[in-house]
Amino acid sequence: MRPVVAAANLVDLGAERNSPEIYTRDENRVAPTNMILLPKPLLAKALSKDPSAIASSRNMGWTFGDAPEGGESINSITIHWPNAQYSAQWSAKEKRWLLWHNGKPNLDDAGMQLGTPTLVIQNVVITPSIYGDKFGGVTPLSQSIGTGSGYLLRDGKVFPLTWSRPSAESGTEWASNGKPANFAAGGIWFMLTDRAPTIEYSVTPSPSASPEKSK
Repeated sequence: MRPVVAAANLVDLGAERNSPEIYTRDENRVAPTNMILLPKPLLAKALSKDPSAIASSRNMGWTFGDAPEGGESINSITIHWPNAQYSAQWSAKEKRWLLWHNGKPNLDDAGMQLGTPTLVIQNVVITPSIYGDKFGGVTPLSQSIGTGSGYLLRDGKVFPLTWSRPSAESGTEWASNGKPANFAAGGIWFMLTDRAPTIEYSVTPSPSASPEKSK
């Protein structure tokens, strides 16, 4: 991957090229997933190299506003991958989806459970990429260009989605029943998977509901 990064229209500010003043390790965590990025010195270095090289954010394609029409009330949803799974349970009190990773609450450093008002599950084709590590692990490639289906979770409900992204330069547009699918204000978690999620419904879903019933 190094030659690809070197040839791209990017400035490489990765850990291999910077001091521990920018990238450090938290010894209370397990390596190699214990590297911590300090954004302030990194941004200062980037600005000192070439202030004009800082890219502006592009329109990501999604919109915010009222929830789509319809939807099914659910208690939880579980998203599956070959070696891991995430679950989300709706908290009416906190008005967000609380997250579990491999059956354990997903906590931050302060012990608070991670969560989000909007969770988007994007169904994609996942194949092995040309990249891997020295131990034989292969990095997966998720095909996020084209069209496909998915699920929007907000306000305690699940809504069937379709997504469209014509090219790598364009944002992804999301629709539900042919109309723009608005996200709730606040943070958004996206999960890309090629497996159907398992859903626990609050009530028996209507025959037209597309998400898979939990068994």
